[in-house]
Amino acid sequence: MQLPPNAAHDTVGAVVRGPDGHFAVAGSTGGSAPSLLGRVGDTAVMGSGFYAGPLGAIAATGVGEHIVRTMLARTVYGYLEQGMPLSAALQRGIDLIDKDVDTGLIAVTKTEAASCSNTQMPTATIEEK
Repeated sequence: MQLPPNAAHDTVGAVVRGPDGHFAVAGSTGGSAPSLLGRVGDTAVMGSGFYAGPLGAIAATGVGEHIVRTMLARTVYGYLEQGMPLSAALQRGIDLIDKDVDTGLIAVTKTEAASCSNTQMPTATIEEK
């Protein structure tokens, strides 16, 4: 499903590694319009729009129905568990979604922060020096 350009569908995600070494992830959805009454998108579903564990944290944005079908954030975390580098894991996750469905991922591990998307997606990184 491709949303019209004027539809509200912006998600804000954040991933962080705290000073204690633990990871956290948060997300806020702009929703998608039009949508069915009672629709729950990916942002609220652990493993779909967000996931964090001892190896890192991942947040997703895009059309929730597609992200939920692949449990995108947890799937990408699984790639990290298999030893895949972060950038490769993010790209492999994006490749699971139809290229015509705008999708983006951000993630942080113990040593890296990265993003990947199949469309333009603003990101920012703050690193302690």
